Amino acid sequence: HILFLSYCFSELFYIFNKVMASKSLDDGEAASNAMKHLVPIINKLRDAFVVMKDSPIDLPRIAVVGSQSAGKSSVLENIVGHSFLPRGSGIVTRCPCEIRMHANQGPAYGMFASAEDNEKRYYDFEEIRDKIEAETNRLCGPRGLTTTPILLDIYSPDVVDLTLVDLPGAVRIVNEGQDPSIIAKIQNMILDYIKRDNVIILAVNAANTDMANSDAIAFSRKVDPRGERTLAVLTKLDLMDEGTDARGIITGEDIDAPKLALGYVGVVNRSQRDINDKRTMKDARDKEESYFREHPAYSSLASTMGTNYLVNRCSQLLVHAIQRELPNIDAKLKILIKKKEQELSDLPETTPETMRIHYQEIVREFETNFTGMLEGSIQMDDTQLHGGARIANLFEFDFQDSIMNLQVKNLDSMDAATTMRIRTMIKNRQGLSGGLYVPNDAFHTLVKEQVGSTEEPCLVLARDVLNEMQSVQRNATEAVKKLSSFPKARAALIQRCNEILQNQHLECVKYLKTHVRMNQLRISYEHPDFHKERILFEVEQSRYGNDDSEQDLELLAKARSGQDLSREERQRVRAITERRQRAQMEEGRADLASSRHESNAAAAASNPNGGGRALPPPPPPAPSKFGGVGKIRVTDHVSAKEELEIEKLLALTRAYFTLVQKQVVDLVPKYIQLLLVEEPKELITKAIGAMTDNQVADLMAPSPDVQKRREETMSALKKLREAEQMLFDVGQMDTLGLRN
Repeated sequence: HILFLSYCFSELFYIFNKVMASKSLDDGEAASNAMKHLVPIINKLRDAFVVMKDSPIDLPRIAVVGSQSAGKSSVLENIVGHSFLPRGSGIVTRCPCEIRMHANQGPAYGMFASAEDNEKRYYDFEEIRDKIEAETNRLCGPRGLTTTPILLDIYSPDVVDLTLVDLPGAVRIVNEGQDPSIIAKIQNMILDYIKRDNVIILAVNAANTDMANSDAIAFSRKVDPRGERTLAVLTKLDLMDEGTDARGIITGEDIDAPKLALGYVGVVNRSQRDINDKRTMKDARDKEESYFREHPAYSSLASTMGTNYLVNRCSQLLVHAIQRELPNIDAKLKILIKKKEQELSDLPETTPETMRIHYQEIVREFETNFTGMLEGSIQMDDTQLHGGARIANLFEFDFQDSIMNLQVKNLDSMDAATTMRIRTMIKNRQGLSGGLYVPNDAFHTLVKEQVGSTEEPCLVLARDVLNEMQSVQRNATEAVKKLSSFPKARAALIQRCNEILQNQHLECVKYLKTHVRMNQLRISYEHPDFHKERILFEVEQSRYGNDDSEQDLELLAKARSGQDLSREERQRVRAITERRQRAQMEEGRADLASSRHESNAAAAASNPNGGGRALPPPPPPAPSKFGGVGKIRVTDHVSAKEELEIEKLLALTRAYFTLVQKQVVDLVPKYIQLLLVEEPKELITKAIGAMTDNQVADLMAPSPDVQKRREETMSALKKLREAEQMLFDVGQMDTLGLRN
């Protein structure tokens, strides 16, 4: 196809160059001959786009623009040679009407390519008028507008191969009952249609009105300010005031007239009297020729005036426009054919024998997409992370940050309430006997609370990974184009994948909660990275100074572990212990003095007599539910011993929680990858591949909608291939007899 089309276009350019350079043929005749071959190609492409409900190629066309009273409909009827356009008061044309003329021997008839009965031939042009009105109401409703065109093909011996688009006439007022906004809507429709660079604007103006007020020229100037693609048509020349004419406008001598590169063409349409007298179009054209030939102002211009010249001029302009578009049409036609062929392959026609084959192809493609998106083995958009890379980012950054940024819950601030709570906890754990060391139960209680804070980030991670896996599944499914033809198979695949992912997510949540619970139940006191003695030493050292050396620390650790000590080592341990006790006793005496001072100050504040008669004692506290006196709290004064115990407890808790954080960051992503990524891949592959023949037959039954889409795609592809063949045929034939 590529070689054929390349050859075809080289031949087309050859033909066009010959047409434009030939001195032996009249320009109008050459253009007309070229149009006989080019217009059918363009029309075939337009037919294909209508079937496809798409127009990716902006094809050249001639758009007819003018106000309602400018004689636009009469110009079109003169060109076609029949009276067929609806007439009436108000807004009659409410959508574009693409009139495609084909030179054809035999009786004239019309066909509506855009209608449901697109094969029906209308030989009565009154019926064509009625059909245009019916199609307008079908497309627009009783009063609306639409940009969807009516496609009307006219086959007649009286026309040349040419396509014109009749646009709604510009209006400035509306009839009673009509929406005033329709004026702006029509203006927007006209401008949107003629703004394309390959649209030739046929601006119809009444010669007996002021050109400065011409709606057609005003629209043209907005999109074609230089007038490079605007051809003006002057109507009603025979109705101008006596003694006036439009010669200056047509020749360009009138400096006030808008300057247009394509110029002006004057025409004389049938008058109302001609219509009433049933004067034929042929008679009307003969009368028009006589008018220009005999009129003193136009006789010297007669060869460039009238409907016949206008038709030939339009043919020339359209040939040039098509010539400019041929390379673009060539490239896009290839793309469209390839696209439709792919669409057709994605809409396969299934039989009982091929259902299993199609299903296996779908399964293989889905598995390739699903695994490839997770492992990065398929091509993806590199402007952002996808699939497995997104999950890895959750593991390595989001989750790690959320866990390692967890602070020791409610302990790092150490406000008065927290301090009071920990002091109370320590005393409760020491019980009646008190103690010299940090209670184990208090440490366990604090660690359990901190470990519990890791559960929520773990569950959030599992939920985020589930969402990513579901997104991968959706993208992998959408990438299997053939699935669009089998809605049951698509729905079953999505449902089964979601079921497996949801079940695995529940299993994963169970594992994560179990992991947190295990860390709460069992404290690894002998963990090789949990240096208890060093932590306690550093707390004491920071409080009492740096009297203990590194050797002292090692000796104390040896003694606490129960190892045998020499006599000198036992003496050193005793000396270290006594030194520490003296420092603690000195701090204790200072605490006692401070406590007594606070007690005396409180007693003085409670005795307003300044040491006189003592106040009566307070009433006894009410019994508590435990059988003793009411609630007893620890004193507000924090002793040095309590401060040391709190510091030791917090230091141990922070150190152990750091170990837990590192463990969670390491193990939890492994749990989740196993349960939410690897196992679902295996389970999904197994589930969708284990379908019985009956299940496959049910899933692969195409819907009526898919059958309809297949038929539409086949029809569009057929028309595109026909247009492709026509291009090739044009390249093969001696189109204008210009070969050397």
